Amino acid sequence: YLMVYTGVDSNLVQSTGVALSPDPFEWTDLSIAEPAYHPDPAWAQWRLGQWSDGRDPFVFPVGNQIALISTALASSEYTGAGDRGAVSYAFSEDGIHFTDVGFPMFINNSLRTLESTSIHRHDNRYFLFFHESGYPGVRYMQSPGLVSGWDKSTTRILDPLAFAPSEVIVTDDNATLMSRVYDADLSGVIIYGAKIDSLEWSQAGVDFGST
Repeated sequence: YLMVYTGVDSNLVQSTGVALSPDPFEWTDLSIAEPAYHPDPAWAQWRLGQWSDGRDPFVFPVGNQIALISTALASSEYTGAGDRGAVSYAFSEDGIHFTDVGFPMFINNSLRTLESTSIHRHDNRYFLFFHESGYPGVRYMQSPGLVSGWDKSTTRILDPLAFAPSEVIVTDDNATLMSRVYDADLSGVIIYGAKIDSLEWSQAGVDFGST
C-alpha cells in the first residue's frame, strides 16, 4: 500500500510525503528526512521559511509511471501577471521519488487555489475535479489531454454546497462513485459530513445520480 500525504512545517511550508505498508496498519514513513515532492520553485511560489502551497496530493497511473498532482501557486515571475493558483504535475518510476515536469498542469485566472484536486479519465476525456478556495461548490473541468487543453471557461459546478471532492471510485460492476464533504453549524458547533453518490456521464459532462 502507498500513502501520499501533505506535510507542513512550523512556517507552513507544504510538501508531499510518502509512506508504505504491507497490511495497511503498520506504516513506514519514507519522507521524514526529505519530502518526496514539492512544486518546483522555477515556476511555483514555493520557498522555505514562508507559507508555500504544495498540498492535497493525488496520484494515479499513467502508462508505466505514477503521476502526481497537487495544489500549488504559480509565481508572478513565471506568469508575468501576478501570483496565480495552479495545479502541479510530477511523475515517478517507483512511487517514492517524484520529479516535477517543470511547468504547472493548469494555471488559474486568479490568486485562488484549486483544492482537493483529482483526475479521472472517461471515454478518452480527462476530468479534473476540485473546489476553488474561497468559493463553495465541487467543480470540474474536462480536457482532451492530460497536461494541456484545460480551459477554466469550461468549468461546471457539480455540487454547489459541498467541498473536498474525493477521487472517483470504480466499483466491481463498473459503477463510478464520488464522495464530497458538507459542513453545518449545529448550535454553534461546526460539524462535517460526507455524502457518496454515483456519477452519471454524458457527452455534456457529468452529474451526480443517486445512491
